[in-house]
Amino acid sequence: MIEPTHNRQLVVMNDHILAWMVPVKGLLALFVLYVHVIDKAYTWPWFVAPNPKWPQGTYTDRLFHLVPSDLSPLWAVLVTCGWLGVFAPGVFIVLSGLGLTWSLLKGGHQVNWTAFFIRRAKKIYLAYWAISLTVILIYVFLGQDVVNTKTLWSVTGLKWRTDLFFYLSPPWWFIWTILQLYLLFPLLIWIMRRYGITALLIVSFAVTVAARSAGLVWIEDENTLHCYSLGMVALTRLLEFSTGIALGCLLHRVNDLRVNRAELLLSGIGLFAVGILLSISWTGTIFAPACISLGTLAILIVAWEWISHQTRWADAVRDIGETSYELYLVHEPLLNLVSYLVPLHTVGHVLGLIASALFSIPVAQLTSRIIQRLMAR
Repeated sequence: MIEPTHNRQLVVMNDHILAWMVPVKGLLALFVLYVHVIDKAYTWPWFVAPNPKWPQGTYTDRLFHLVPSDLSPLWAVLVTCGWLGVFAPGVFIVLSGLGLTWSLLKGGHQVNWTAFFIRRAKKIYLAYWAISLTVILIYVFLGQDVVNTKTLWSVTGLKWRTDLFFYLSPPWWFIWTILQLYLLFPLLIWIMRRYGITALLIVSFAVTVAARSAGLVWIEDENTLHCYSLGMVALTRLLEFSTGIALGCLLHRVNDLRVNRAELLLSGIGLFAVGILLSISWTGTIFAPACISLGTLAILIVAWEWISHQTRWADAVRDIGETSYELYLVHEPLLNLVSYLVPLHTVGHVLGLIASALFSIPVAQLTSRIIQRLMAR
């Protein structure tokens, strides 16, 4: 699968800046917008996490429920494609581990962990605080009760309880998960350097399986189980993060790494399909997120290879990728504002959601520019 030769059918995986990472983040951000518009306009996908309210019946019955049955074929396909974007945060977790490791190894063996954590905190919190304050002020203006201790906890990013995990803006759960994984990063790097990539993956696989299995066995409340599995305890997503670390190390070690495009695409589709099939069985949800995240990443890398030759779209996707974090933070409050102001499930509501999703892109870019100027001081 890995070939060192130059060929137009090969994907360049590791130039000096990992040029594919930013646009892949842009594609992921667009998927996130899509799934949240579908969520507001229709409903949330039932198979995203283990839940006692899953469609009843056999495994085959649940398989047929992957596509909504109460819509016309065209709308069913559009909704199902939107639902698939719900797994984008897992890919962001993989890319976080990859990007951190790549930067660390490019900088040499000596690591100033204090400086590392300060840089990561600034990158996470400056945008998060700015957008959180804006959202809180809007909620206060609309008469919502947000002056409470839950808001204070949310502003810190420490969404460690079920009632905090989706508070203020549901997608912001990702902040708490990634903070935990950043704290584990030095330990994971130490394991990799001391015992190797294989040992890191074995340990991470065992910890992830144990953590996700424990949730299925001991957590009875469906909302708590959903939050726990999604990342309220980040050990449930450790394998994805560690796989990113392993990929970052591999890409750093192997010069001019090139992967056959067709093989990468087929591998991605295969992993994604296996992950979806696993995700609709109770035990399968232990392994599904890692399969889906890695499969989606492979598919998007190949998709970007095609888009990169379409100049008109390539620049736009790359620009969105540059501000994917800010877009992740800002889009949901804007969608919620539309749902608050416009009657639900009407044509006006759907059009408002689409317009709001598109409007969130320049808002995110403006926020990013302001944050960059603050960080440069």
